Formats: sequence, structure tokens, C-alpha cells
Amino acid sequence: MKLTNPLSNRSSLHPAAERGAARRQWLFLARVVVLVAVVVLGYKLLRAGLFGLAAYHQATELRALRDDGDLDSADLARAASILGEAYRSVAALEQEMRLFAPALHAARLLPWVGPTLAATPELLVAGRESVALAAETLQLIAPAAAAQPAAPMPEVLLAAIAAGPDPFAALSSRAGAASRALASIPAARLIGPLAEPVAQAQSALALVADGLTLAPVLPKLLGMYGAQTYLLLVQNNQELRATGGFISAVGQVTINQGRIEGLEIADSYTVARNDVDHPRSPEPQERYMGIPLVFLRDANWSPDFPTTALLARSLYAQDAGVPVDGVATIDLRAVQLLVGALGPLEVEGADEPVTGANIVEQVQRFWDQPLETDLTIENAGQEWWKQRKDFMPILAQAALGRLQSGHFNPLALADAAEASLAERAVQVWMVDEDAAERLAALGWDGGLHPLPGADYVALVDTNMGYNKVNAVLKRATYTDMVERCYFNYVRLYVPGGSELVSVDGVEADSASSQAGERGTQVFAGYFVQEPGSEHTVIFRYRLPPEITPTAYRLVVQRQSGSGPLPLTVQAGDTRFATTLVEARLEWTPNMQTGGE
Repeated sequence: MKLTNPLSNRSSLHPAAERGAARRQWLFLARVVVLVAVVVLGYKLLRAGLFGLAAYHQATELRALRDDGDLDSADLARAASILGEAYRSVAALEQEMRLFAPALHAARLLPWVGPTLAATPELLVAGRESVALAAETLQLIAPAAAAQPAAPMPEVLLAAIAAGPDPFAALSSRAGAASRALASIPAARLIGPLAEPVAQAQSALALVADGLTLAPVLPKLLGMYGAQTYLLLVQNNQELRATGGFISAVGQVTINQGRIEGLEIADSYTVARNDVDHPRSPEPQERYMGIPLVFLRDANWSPDFPTTALLARSLYAQDAGVPVDGVATIDLRAVQLLVGALGPLEVEGADEPVTGANIVEQVQRFWDQPLETDLTIENAGQEWWKQRKDFMPILAQAALGRLQSGHFNPLALADAAEASLAERAVQVWMVDEDAAERLAALGWDGGLHPLPGADYVALVDTNMGYNKVNAVLKRATYTDMVERCYFNYVRLYVPGGSELVSVDGVEADSASSQAGERGTQVFAGYFVQEPGSEHTVIFRYRLPPEITPTAYRLVVQRQSGSGPLPLTVQAGDTRFATTLVEARLEWTPNMQTGGE
């Protein structure tokens, strides 16, 4: 019998032929995959292009509405409709571009255009949230706009917030999302046309996000329910004091229905009455400065601004007879930033427009020789003393006029305001408890804010020599006043319960340790520094037992008015160095923290 293998009739291929056939199959599949990918990517790019084109046309429509002049209620309704369409376009564009995000992020290494390509996903997220924020805002203000068709937009916005503040506060999440997306972008590395607008938008959105949290109290603060009066302390940080500088001038600002109705600025020495009782000065002030009683000009002994503000408010009510609803500070750094944002100001008596670049020089020049007079510090004595600050109210009126005219870059002003608040060049405290708590949460109140269970460091210098010597720490100015010794009372605020071991670099009988504001412990001492020299003060102390290496955290707070603070921290094996520009730094040893 002959048996036949049923498989024997199958044809067999040579192994090389089999490999070739398999390779052809894989090549075919690869071509199919590539073709499908190209089709999908092309489809995505086509859709992205169409959505991008739609967004461009909608932006063009919005610009045309803006350029037509003041918007009436019909224009606002049209703008809200366009913004709604723009939101859908930008949201769809952002969704289509998500597929390309890894490739775009990888492009950051490309020269010139790489960082801009890498930032595209974040720019689209910020754009989506910003457009949504604008659309929802216009919807909220539409009823107020219809009720006040002839009112300027700021008044319409304030009326809308006064009518219903909570929906505006809810918008802070939109602004926060846009702000976070933009904050991750290195604006300085973007292509030229984008770098400055993105940098300004970063500050503006951060300020809007924070400011919207104030919406529930904003109507009251801006006088929508009745006029509000505020005390403005103008601090000269070239004569450093605890809250930022010597109180050189005092302003009284009245706001009613969102408008500044009164602005008066006077020399701080004029706000003083000798026929009423004043509190006794802190012992170091009396001992080293010869000041037995506290008048408004020397009221900022405490570096905790809410503490200082309460005292300043009380003194102003007593000596000027005016109760105020809040207290704010502004120093030369803030003036420099804000004037720079407003643009060149024509100030009576100045021989050139005042700008952010020359404002400090102008202030110093008019200090030396007051406006419309030949009097100088050398030849006039008491008469010069009375007129040396006449420039300040004139400058303030020029700045107010520019604000009221509307002829300034709002993004640049928002950038300056955000920087001033972040650096504590401006500090704000309110009598209203809700407003005060919200300002503290934002870090705008200038308070000392240690964290429970965390290490805390706040270094505070107080110039006790009645001169402008702090200026020479960076540059020469007020020549006849700064070339003097530096009489400094230095304080170090640390966690409550810390124990001072020793202090070097201060007069032996001046060293002290006592309970400080906000549950802190404060170590202090006094020293005199010769012109042109360096001086080192070293505090050695033990932290309270609850602060341990296993869960170590550190909060560093920079003194207002002191300028950028070089900082080096060693915690165990971890070392960290930065320059602290903003008011506050929170750090843990396992945290990657960048400096500015």
C-alpha cells in the first residue's frame, strides 16, 4: 500500500524567498500606516488651519468694533457674540493641536523659533481661557451696559460688580488657568513680536486672577456704596525703615462711585499736633534716635504692615482729624514702575518729561532745589525745608490726569501694578475685615506671614541716622546726605520659641531677644557702619523642637524697600542659592526652586 502525505503536494519556498515576502508585507503595512498617519495629520492640520482662520477673522471683527470708538450696549452685545464664536474656534484649535504638542515641545531646541513653537500649546490654552473670560465678563456686564448706555466702560464694569459680585469672583478660575499656562512660558525667549505682549499678559492675567478674588469687597472699597477715604504713606526707601522707608509724605485719597474725587499730598512733618497725647516710642527708637513720642512720620516701626497701618490710622485721625477706611504705602520703586507704565508725564517746573527712567533723579533734583524758587539746601535753611517736597503733589496730579485721560497702555500698567504688589513696593490694608483677609491671602497686605511648623526668616533693617544712606548701597545720590555713617538697628524675625545663642557684629549692650509680631521671635541689635565699608552681622540660634529635618520647610520674607535679596540656604546636604525679588519664598529641601 502506498501512503501519501497530504501535505506533500504543497509547494515550499526557499527561506530567502519567505523572508522577502514577509518584508514586502511589512513594507506594505508600513506604507499603509504612514499613509493613514499622513491623512490623519493632514486632516488635523486642515481643521486646525480652518479654526485658526476663523479665530483670526473674529479677532479682526473685535478690533474693528474697538476702533469705532466708545462701545454702546448694542456693540457690547455684538462683541459678546463674537467672543462666544471666538471661544469655540480657539477651543477647537487647541484641541486639534494637542496631537502635535509632543513634537512642538521637542522643537524647543531649534534656533530662534524653537522656544516659540514649544510654547504653542500653552499659548493656545491661555488664549482659550482668556477669550472665555472676556466672553463671560461681557455677558455679566450686559445688563449694566443697557441701563447706562452713555457711561464709560469702567463705570459700567463697577456697576455690574456692585450688582452681583459673586459671579465675577467665580471668573478667577478662568483667569487663573490662563495665568498658569502663560507663567510656564519663558517670554523673553519668544520671537520679537510676541515677547513683550506675552510678558505683559503674564502680569496682567496674574493681577486679574488675584483681583477677581476681591470682587465681593471691591464695590465697597471703590466707593460704590458711599465715599471711601484712604491714607497713602509715601515711603522713601533710600532711608530704609521697617515697612519700606521713611514716611516722607502723606496722601489722602477719596474715592466715590469708582472715581477719585480728592487727592491731597503733604509733607509728613505737617501732620503733627503738639497739643494732644502721642504714644511713647519703642525703646530702640528713643535710645538711638532720640524720638520720645511717635508721630505719623515715624509710625512704621513694626515691619508687619497691618500693625503699622492701625497705628498710622489712629495717629492720622487724631492729628489730621480724618478717619480713613484703609492705609496703603508706595515707595520710589513703585513710583518708578508706575510712571514708566503711564508714559512720559509733563510736570510743571520740570525741564524734561518725567519717565520711569529719570523719576528718581527728578525727585532728588527738586529736593535739592524746590520748584519755582532759587532756594537750595545750602542757602535757604528753614524756607527750603518747607518747600523741598512740593514736587510730589504736582507729580501725583500729572499721573492722575494721565489715568483719567485713558491715554496709557493698560497691559503695561497692569504689569507695573503686579510687580509693585509682588515686591511689596505697594502694600494695602483695609479696615473692612473681609477685605483685609482677602488682601492678606493674596500677600498684598505687607504683613509678616510665618507658616505653622515651618522655619521662618525675615531680616529687617531700620536706618536710625536720619539720612539717605541706603541709596549708596547701590548707587550715589543726595551727595551731601548719603556720605555718612550707617546707623542701623537690625532685626531678625524667626519662629516663635527660637532661642538666641549669640550675635556678632552689633554693639554688645544692644543685643536682645523678645516675642515679635504674628507669633514670631525677634532678635535685634544696633551697629554703626563707616562709609565705604562692609559689615557682617551673624545671629546664631536654636529653632524650636517642632521644626525637624524630616519635614523641614522654610519661609523667607524680604523687607519692603530693601531691593533684591541674595539668599543662600543650606539644609542638611541640600544647598540652594537665589536672589529673592518678590516678597516671599517658600522652600523645602526636596523642592526644585528657581530664582529671579
